[in-house]
Amino acid sequence: MRIVSLRFVLTITAVLLIQIMLFLYWHGERVKRYAFIGHDRVNATFANFYMKYEIMTDFSASRCKGKQLFVFVMTTVSFFEQREVIRRTWATKSHTTDVLVVFIVGKDGNETKMKLLQEENKRYDDIIETTIPDIHAGYYLHTKYCFDVPYILRADDDVIVLPDRLVHFIKSGYFENTEKAIYGITWNDSKPVRDPSHKWYIPKEYFTPDMFPPYANGPAYLMTREAPKAILEKTNETTFFWIEDVMFTGIMANATGVKLVDSKGIFLYHCDQEDEAGRHALRNWGPVGFCMNETSPCDAHGVPYVTIIYHSPDAKRSDMERGYASLIKVKCEGATVAG
Repeated sequence: MRIVSLRFVLTITAVLLIQIMLFLYWHGERVKRYAFIGHDRVNATFANFYMKYEIMTDFSASRCKGKQLFVFVMTTVSFFEQREVIRRTWATKSHTTDVLVVFIVGKDGNETKMKLLQEENKRYDDIIETTIPDIHAGYYLHTKYCFDVPYILRADDDVIVLPDRLVHFIKSGYFENTEKAIYGITWNDSKPVRDPSHKWYIPKEYFTPDMFPPYANGPAYLMTREAPKAILEKTNETTFFWIEDVMFTGIMANATGVKLVDSKGIFLYHCDQEDEAGRHALRNWGPVGFCMNETSPCDAHGVPYVTIIYHSPDAKRSDMERGYASLIKVKCEGATVAG
């Protein structure tokens, strides 16, 4: 009886161990398979507003190892073709050796689109899905996972950039290694629109001052790694403001000692959109020197300074492929320009 009992106990023990091992294996596989669900729950607290969102895509700090530039592109679920254009132009491997490019996408209620987005991410592994589309997620990802990456570029999905050229200027010391800085086209004398019929209308009771603080133009700007960290640490002391670039690069940058550096020349407008008559209607838009031309000043290495272009305010979206082709063909001033 003792032998039978011992065998029985050993058998039961072995069965239980096998079950435990199977459970642990299944549980581990399930965790890996569904790691994107609720991966990061982020509290974005402002002085007058509380926002909680989830980063639903698993993200590993190893993806940032050895990179010089972290680029997060703000986009929407349905802009599948826009992302494809970016991947086959400025985000190709030839431009991103020292760069990580990700697309931040807010969750959509359309299940078909979301399934397509997940398939897209399986193919490219460059989508960061969040429950809301907000640049806060880009700041958060860099600060938590990629803080060793010295520079961050925030960009809209119609911005055209040469990341390898930007890395060249980072390595050459062009940006002077300022501890907390934002580089872009800066606006210093911008006023709130008080016309109720205008899409950018700002009521006096919402924003009382008659002048915005200096801020970086919204479609794209470059940050040193300390800048987004400093801003995130002070959101709870700052009143939320719905115009993103004014909020983060103006109000909050000012409150946290982040330096704004006007970098017109690195950043320019793509002003060759044609009007109905086929004319380059935007060539004369804005102050002199804001539009990209066929030539550019160059550094001592013969690299054109113009690196990032976007369309002018209230204009139609730039033709990405044409803009990319124009940007890579820019010559140094004084050089022979092909006709």
